[in-house]
Amino acid sequence: MYLKETIIDKLQKKYLNMPEYLECHLWREWHENTKKDKPKLYFLLYTIPDNIDTVWFKLTNPIATIYYKVKHVVKPSYWHRWIIKPDLNIGYNDGRELLLYSSMRILKDFYEFQISDDCFVDWAVSEQHVQAFSEMKVIYDWWEKYEETSNNIWIIPEHILEPEHVFSKNVEKEHPEYMTYIRNAGKKEQELDDEADEMLCRLAKIRQSLWD
Repeated sequence: MYLKETIIDKLQKKYLNMPEYLECHLWREWHENTKKDKPKLYFLLYTIPDNIDTVWFKLTNPIATIYYKVKHVVKPSYWHRWIIKPDLNIGYNDGRELLLYSSMRILKDFYEFQISDDCFVDWAVSEQHVQAFSEMKVIYDWWEKYEETSNNIWIIPEHILEPEHVFSKNVEKEHPEYMTYIRNAGKKEQELDDEADEMLCRLAKIRQSLWD
């Protein structure tokens, strides 16, 4: 656990009035105002711990990565994650990701079997079958594009110059194209999350049709 996530974290909140959540541009304002109003406390409670945190992360991250990969292989409580492979990497994944990927993996396997030569279900036998199979295809087609879309959202194009310090005071003026791209990427990510929630709800409504 990093230093500033424990004692330092509490001290920052108490003496620097550090908020838990802020939007990107408001964080820059907080940093600038706090450095101006409380320079010594800011240096002591933020700058030093932040540098220590960075060095500690660089030293321990390779070991931690190996540790978590091994743990997810040998610990039974993590074995359910292997069902989702290869859609998620070995290691920690949020429950929201596990729910989405596991549900869509079940649909993907089921649908691909139904369109194979081994399928024995007549999906044209009734209107209910036709509607359910049509809905499966819609969700399946969306999922086939999801991961590529999700991975590409935060890839910065080569022609956009990235700032050295994202929280610097003049980043909006010096890198307007970058900041515009980041804001748009955040909106796209939210839209994709909303789509995922909608598709999960639609999948739940045809759950009774996923049998063979």
